Amino acid sequence: MWERGLAFINDMERKGLGHRLYHVQYRDVLKDPIQAVKNIHEHFNLAPVNIDAVQQWLDDNPQGKHGTQSSCNRVANERERERERESPSVLLSFGAVVWVL
Repeated sequence: MWERGLAFINDMERKGLGHRLYHVQYRDVLKDPIQAVKNIHEHFNLAPVNIDAVQQWLDDNPQGKHGTQSSCNRVANERERERERESPSVLLSFGAVVWVL
């Protein structure tokens, strides 16, 4: 799965379409999600961010909103996170690729 994502991104860069990609660190999204959304909108020349709507979504959807995971799921997810640490992830949004490191 990660190999396909990397191949796609490398292909986009090779074809001169790197401007259709946006690179963002996940920790930056966690630190300041509104600024992260603003940066994505600016990069892709999207309409300005409705900060109130983004803040409302954040307020309505806090981490842990749906409870915590069972210990079995936690162990499986930790293994998956270990694999993910070695590989970047790709988030598709607004018909564009947003690269999350």
